[in-house]
Amino acid sequence: MVLLFLLFTRSCNSRQSVEKGFSVERSADESDTKRDAADTLGFATRPSGVLFTQETKFRLVPIYKLNYNRRKKGYYTGSTRFHSNYNMPNTKDINNWNGNYMPGFEAAYGYNMVNLSQFDTETKTERPFFDEPVLINTIYYPTLTSDTLNGQTITRDYYMISVYDEDTNGDGFINRKDLRRFYHFNRTTGEKTALIPTNSSVMSSEYDFANDYMYIYARQDENTNGTRDEAEPINLWWIDLKAPDNRGLVYDN
Repeated sequence: MVLLFLLFTRSCNSRQSVEKGFSVERSADESDTKRDAADTLGFATRPSGVLFTQETKFRLVPIYKLNYNRRKKGYYTGSTRFHSNYNMPNTKDINNWNGNYMPGFEAAYGYNMVNLSQFDTETKTERPFFDEPVLINTIYYPTLTSDTLNGQTITRDYYMISVYDEDTNGDGFINRKDLRRFYHFNRTTGEKTALIPTNSSVMSSEYDFANDYMYIYARQDENTNGTRDEAEPINLWWIDLKAPDNRGLVYDN
């Protein structure tokens, strides 16, 4: 009984910390003097690992919020993990995704990942994807592996990120209660383009290997309260991964 209670308590605490995200108010706490200069919200951040993209010129650095565990009296950060998808067609001679979520794309995520930086190994310069901290859900970036789709080698030359980047419901926090946006990023210029309307919130996705399409289920914020409500319509969008500018509605609810 005690063990079940501890597991339940730990699970509740974990859910609460994930839901909380971070405050959008400027922090007056200056106890940690080694703050990241790009972190304008007042909490400290730390890099964690390097993501190796298909083009050796570019490397990605996930940036995490520095969290404090009051019970253990210590600091910690999240770590980067990867989505896998082994449900590809049973034709490995022409369809080999090497375990990636979609052919040509790694899909990375991590607890309290609040930014991503691209490092150019030729110019020795770095560029953050976002001007201020956000809550990143998933990063899709060109994989190192030689993936094949329908007999063709797949190469990707852009990034996609699903993210909570605004306190849309006005509760003072950026967290998973806000609208989740989905963006395309130009690899060389960093230009950001919304792949679905910003008044909608991404819920889930599917991959169509025959057409190389990504389908996005997104709930429309019909009542404009900045959060997802069960009664609001769900629309289904298609994105042509060969050319993400080519996209539209599959189903308009």
